[in-house]
Amino acid sequence: MRIQNPIEALACVVGGRSANPGFAALLAKAGNATPVVTFTVTYAVANVFLTIWGPLIVGIITKNATP
Repeated sequence: MRIQNPIEALACVVGGRSANPGFAALLAKAGNATPVVTFTVTYAVANVFLTIWGPLIVGIITKNATP
């Protein structure tokens, strides 16, 4: 992914996990708004995938379940 800044890399991880307390801690340690953009993008993408893939996985599991 070629992320050179470790603060931005951590923001990607925290955003992908949708961890708002982790983001607050990262902002406090950074002391500026550096991680905001990377957190916001990965947070949005993670929530879209969660919304789309959640029902699909449940549907696949219940379809293949044997009584």
